[in-house]
Amino acid sequence: MEGGSIGRAIRRIRLIVLVFAAAGIPAALTALNVSGGRAAAEIDSKSAHEAPSLPALAPEPSLPALAPDRPPTAGPSPAPVTASAWNGENFETIRRLRIPYAVRGVYVTGWTAGGPKMADILALIDQGLVNAVVIDVKEDRGRITYRTDVPLARTVGADRERMIPDLDGLLDALHERNVYVIARLVSFKDPLLATARPEWALRLKDGGLYRDAKGVAWIDAYQKPVWAYNADIAVELAEKGVQEIQLDYVRFPENGSVVDRLVRYANPDGRSKAEGIADYIATVRERLRPYPVFLSADVFGLVTTVADDMNIGQKWELISPRVDVISPMMYPSHYAPGSYGVPKPDLAPAAIIAAGLQDAARKDAAVRAAGYRPAAIRPWYQAFSAPWLGTGNWMPYGPAEVKSQITAGEAAGIRSYLLWDPANRYEAAYFR
Repeated sequence: MEGGSIGRAIRRIRLIVLVFAAAGIPAALTALNVSGGRAAAEIDSKSAHEAPSLPALAPEPSLPALAPDRPPTAGPSPAPVTASAWNGENFETIRRLRIPYAVRGVYVTGWTAGGPKMADILALIDQGLVNAVVIDVKEDRGRITYRTDVPLARTVGADRERMIPDLDGLLDALHERNVYVIARLVSFKDPLLATARPEWALRLKDGGLYRDAKGVAWIDAYQKPVWAYNADIAVELAEKGVQEIQLDYVRFPENGSVVDRLVRYANPDGRSKAEGIADYIATVRERLRPYPVFLSADVFGLVTTVADDMNIGQKWELISPRVDVISPMMYPSHYAPGSYGVPKPDLAPAAIIAAGLQDAARKDAAVRAAGYRPAAIRPWYQAFSAPWLGTGNWMPYGPAEVKSQITAGEAAGIRSYLLWDPANRYEAAYFR
């Protein structure tokens, strides 16, 4: 059988696993990995480590209902059900059996994923050093990196460049290596769509397009047609066989108080920014419910610590229960001087990671106290240097600096992580 056929067969097996489970053959869930290799049946249980309890957070009555973190009550045996009905009732459990215990992932752009540079990533995979990749599928210019069949994307020309000429073939190659594939989908930093559909963009009070300090137009995150657009892309990728959809830029623009004075939001229901973001995530999750795929969200590193939503709509206590995995972007270079008592954060990566994850544990305790299951924590770590911070405020990041972050995470009970380097240059020594 040719490689492409093998990969497509593997993706079919992932769906057949659900039918086996319905037939009462649990071995099928542990004998087969979702990508065709050995089993990966454990959740990163340490990623939801305990911490001192905080005052309970009252569940938001106006937000979509969440499954509480409690076992089902005993009752009479149910009547026989069909495989599809069983799958529907037990889908959350089935999905969680598939999350790798310790993800060691790297970010790759569409250009890398679709070009010769991907050979360097595959070499790390073949050495057993990397077991997951985060692939740009919709990047922060609004471009979709593969040929899509989503009608709106085709209409606005979002997939015109097609940096990944053969996404199916790439998925085959990764799944044959037992790689956990994460599709990065940028949500609201989408200047392409904002320009093509200005009625969905953030609009100035005088009617013009809002643009950030870099001149980039943003989508209004309250716009439900854009929720549907992003969900359509996510569903298409789930059908192609990616194991996880990762929502990035799942927020309103930074400098929120300034933006608030300039723009008029499409928010007839009067939702707060945090509620709007939570509603969006819940909408995408519901669209993905029929598919064997995880949902994750990237958040600012300080979201682990601050009490509010930073006026961008990212509030840990509302996002974490609505996703399977939450990924704080804990790049030391992105923390202000003095954060956690560290004068120059870029020079003390381990201290930043340790402090941020300790606060994340407290946030998780609050989520549990409210009766909800928090997401697994899988941080982004810095694998790039930040010379723009100025002399004396930064240092080159190599294997020692990357490994210090990984070690700090492990000390906090977090074994899964992702590495971010916009240039996609990752050394084998990072993982050894």
